[in-house]
Amino acid sequence: MKKFEMVKYGRWEYPTDVPIRISEIAGHFDKSDIFPKQSYSLHTEYSFGSREFNSRCLNGLDVIRNSNFCGIPQLWKNREWAQEFAQFITAICAGHSAPEVIEVHPPFIDYTENMHNFVEVYKEFEYSILEKYPDVKICIENRCGSRYKTSPFLFSKYTSFFELCEEIQREHLRLKIAFDIPQLFTAEAISDEQSNRMYNCLRGMKMIREYFGSVHLWGKGSCNGRSNVAHHGNFDTWFREPDIKNEFLTLISELFDDDVVRYMVLEVNSNNSDLISIINDLKSIDFSFVRVI
Repeated sequence: MKKFEMVKYGRWEYPTDVPIRISEIAGHFDKSDIFPKQSYSLHTEYSFGSREFNSRCLNGLDVIRNSNFCGIPQLWKNREWAQEFAQFITAICAGHSAPEVIEVHPPFIDYTENMHNFVEVYKEFEYSILEKYPDVKICIENRCGSRYKTSPFLFSKYTSFFELCEEIQREHLRLKIAFDIPQLFTAEAISDEQSNRMYNCLRGMKMIREYFGSVHLWGKGSCNGRSNVAHHGNFDTWFREPDIKNEFLTLISELFDDDVVRYMVLEVNSNNSDLISIINDLKSIDFSFVRVI
């Protein structure tokens, strides 16, 4: 069985047979308040572009404020950064129920160098945040794409997944992966015409699927005169060739056919009909959307 609990993304309406119990809420470094109306997944700083670092939740957190390049946050800069990050999350969530999920993002390679160094820093955060929120689930999203031009993200390409899982196992961490499939394809330059590379990539991920706590999906399509824009469109506009789309659906069906309930986030920014189109494609391969209480 392929089971998922849908996380509400943005303002879209979901079909009545897709239960919604949890919503994604932004918690980046320019946010001072959150307003959860139900259980929530806190989507933390992701370092795409520059920040003002003007959140009052950063008051006194000078390591985070000073860890940037041209205003772009340098995540996981050192152990002090990790400790302050736990303080920031505690501050922004103050007065509300504990987050059900905290979604974090990887550092850049230029100051981290390797996965072991990152995990040595990350551990400080996990130990601290679990003291405050012992039941929270922590997921790290693979990233590709930023205005930070000095180096790419550490956790981005295919091999980095296996390096991270090895570190998680060695350190007995609670950390899980928020597997953003389109971002992996971008990082590996897998086009919609390279079905053999798509096959090898997704089949290989079956070896580490136990570490996947969440899955992110979205399409690509036209927007403002540009083609192939991320988070716009649906699977039809992304893959264009029906045979390639069907192969993709078959591969993700096999990947997640393990009876494990994972969160799913459909990061669609274009319109509600594109969201519904993706949901219908997932239903066509027997993805089951459940409510976990």
